[in-house]
Amino acid sequence: MTQLHAGQIRTFEENLPSLLKWAEFLIKTDEIEKAEWLLHHGLPGYYREFPPAEVIDMRKRMYQFLMNTSDYAMNREDNASCSVEDGIDRVNRLMRGTIIRDEVKAYNDKGIKPHVFEMGPGEYWLPIGLKGLGLDFTYQCSYLSQTAYDKSKQVFLDKTVDHIPLGVPQIFVACEIIEHLRSEKEISHCMHKHGLTPDQIHLSTPLYTFGQGCDGHWDSESNRGRGGHLRTYTPHEFISVAAGIFQGYIWSYHHHEVQSLIGRRG
Repeated sequence: MTQLHAGQIRTFEENLPSLLKWAEFLIKTDEIEKAEWLLHHGLPGYYREFPPAEVIDMRKRMYQFLMNTSDYAMNREDNASCSVEDGIDRVNRLMRGTIIRDEVKAYNDKGIKPHVFEMGPGEYWLPIGLKGLGLDFTYQCSYLSQTAYDKSKQVFLDKTVDHIPLGVPQIFVACEIIEHLRSEKEISHCMHKHGLTPDQIHLSTPLYTFGQGCDGHWDSESNRGRGGHLRTYTPHEFISVAAGIFQGYIWSYHHHEVQSLIGRRG
């Protein structure tokens, strides 16, 4: 019989495949953050100090699957911009789009042109769709790819501004981004960095695991750098996190496959 060192546990080593299977399940269901914790901190003491080769291999494959900043920037370049028709369709079809559309329209009906600031847009369907619908607003954003922004903004160039207009309502949009961030507070950091004091904050994130999760061989070469969601959110968690990040806002929750929150300055 093999002599075990102090702290080694034979039953743990015999059941290691079950732990790896659970870590893989977490990865495939948009819970990479929990899988990461399990593979680093969820092991008995000896194995945190001397992780089995199988655990090290799983960590390596997980990090190869996980998106980094370069992957996001490249994805933005590959999928930059959309047609006006597609932008209008998304604004009218997606719940987060209709909510923001209606807010901008309500301001326009009062003769007000709000300022919209969007964090991390992908295909810029929001400004493209809002403009396509004839709504009046100014627009700024934070982005990862200068190339993608330069390509897309040609469609809504007349809406872009270099500075935040004075004396107009500010709408801050960070839709389907919180689940990608290592720190959820990066959203408020973006807001403050750009000198915003929003009258409205619009957030959205998938409800629980998006779709059916990642099927098949998540760790294949073709899926390298495709794992974007670090965690999932229940409605209660989503509201709680938003309230913790942004002080002084009253939140309304909108239930959907992609859940949305609207924060209004109290």
